Amino acid sequence: MRLLTCKTVLSMLFGVFSLSAAHAGSYDVLKITHVYTDASGNMSLKWQGAPDPGPCGSPNYGWVSVMPSADPNFKAFVYMLHANELPAQIVTSGCNGTREIVSAIYSPDG
Repeated sequence: MRLLTCKTVLSMLFGVFSLSAAHAGSYDVLKITHVYTDASGNMSLKWQGAPDPGPCGSPNYGWVSVMPSADPNFKAFVYMLHANELPAQIVTSGCNGTREIVSAIYSPDG
């Protein structure tokens, strides 16, 4: 019985990790078109051609999320890319409701 329980827990854990990986994406973006931060620190952003519906469901209207706990420098970088209309590579992992969670963002221009 103990082995069965262990297998069940491992299967559940594997399922959770598989689900997160299934909602991971990488997007090459010409420019970030919209950025919004609410009073709680939740940041949302979108770009032309953003997936709608996205892999996390619908409706997402093309928005992805940066979690409130993200480093303030990370959020400032998003605003800088948006303000200067620079291209970016946006990497997501997991879901926050129907929105993908941004886990990394890079600028090909350095």
